[in-house]
Amino acid sequence: MKGGALLMALLLLVPIGLSLAEGQGGVGVSDTEVSGLRVIFKPVDGETVGVQLFFDGGVTEQTSENQGIDAFLMTASMRESENYPRAEMISELTRMGTGIGADVYYDYTTAYMHCVKQNFDNSWDIFADILMNPSLKEEDVELVRSQLITSARQKRDHPENSVVDLANSLLYKNHPYALDPNGIEESLESMTIEDLKDHQKELMVKSRMLLVVVGDFSEKEIENYASAFSSLPEGAYKRKELPEVSNAGGLMVEHQDIPNTYIRGVFRAPGMNDKDYYAACVAQDILSDTLWEEVRTKRGLAYSVGSGLSSRRDNYALVSVTTNNPDGALRVVRDELNRGKKEMLSAERIEEAVNGYITRFYLGNEDTLSQAYQLGSWELFGGGWEKNFEFVDNLRRVTPEDVRNFFNRYVKGISMAAVGGQNVTVRL
Repeated sequence: MKGGALLMALLLLVPIGLSLAEGQGGVGVSDTEVSGLRVIFKPVDGETVGVQLFFDGGVTEQTSENQGIDAFLMTASMRESENYPRAEMISELTRMGTGIGADVYYDYTTAYMHCVKQNFDNSWDIFADILMNPSLKEEDVELVRSQLITSARQKRDHPENSVVDLANSLLYKNHPYALDPNGIEESLESMTIEDLKDHQKELMVKSRMLLVVVGDFSEKEIENYASAFSSLPEGAYKRKELPEVSNAGGLMVEHQDIPNTYIRGVFRAPGMNDKDYYAACVAQDILSDTLWEEVRTKRGLAYSVGSGLSSRRDNYALVSVTTNNPDGALRVVRDELNRGKKEMLSAERIEEAVNGYITRFYLGNEDTLSQAYQLGSWELFGGGWEKNFEFVDNLRRVTPEDVRNFFNRYVKGISMAAVGGQNVTVRL
């Protein structure tokens, strides 16, 4: 796997521009309220419709005792609703080719739907009923509990997952992000059906919700659909302030009897609403290619190596190495990080990286469901959905000096985690 592939997989989580034709201020996008529910609608030609319903909060509204409750509730809710018994629901969704599901993130949870326009009415009825009237039967709750606990246990069996959790715990010590949005065994075992029902009421309030729809409709049609949630309470949700990330560094090692060692270094990075975000995107993209060339191709010191940028409110960047020669690989990684602080890249190298970056993101955001996700993400944490359509221009404004400034300003206090069979003594 080429180094840039790791970066692409990580960066595809970051909201970004949608298409070249839509880069002029998001013409046609509407932003309104329907009975107190915030609704963003983007009309597009085509047969498919994408819906994302965001619930603000994520782990910032959870505790060590109930971490994973969004994942537990949403997964159990998708089993059956009051008006759509499971067999009937599955039969209808299969017949229509409709996909309904949910995803959990550190800052929010989303419920989503993807379908063809001709089946939108029936699909929407099921989608709304699942969220507003989940059955939460005991047998469904216990089945989901078992599945989530099994997943939490299996996670520990994979070093590539363990090293992510270790690095996260170092960077976000005493921070809500130290919690796991998918839950841990102890929290998943302790939550009751009543806990889930109470949480469903806390989650389904308009002050916490953002509905985004992308499809071939009129604004009036979307407002009519959104009125399905009009009976929900307004609520008094206010987003919590997050504590500062210390960026104090540190090294945590977990020895396992395996041939390679998985290493992850993480450090604080600018978020989507920060002026340095665009330079971070370019810098980490170039760094990933450079590390692949210097660590793997030229020296053969790693099985895989790369860098990436996440998409959290309190954001982070990373470098990642899988190797049987940790110190040798890390010395080269450290040299390249220091080179980034000292040397100025050429304008041509910046332009090359920007062009490749933009192309990959356009290809990754062609479907309506992805477009709905991007609009909502930018609205919640990027300074407004309009910024989604300014991304390309802002990316093209990145200069060699901006990239060097990113390395000097942010690449420090790196928290390192390692899982594997070799000792690690070199620090980034």
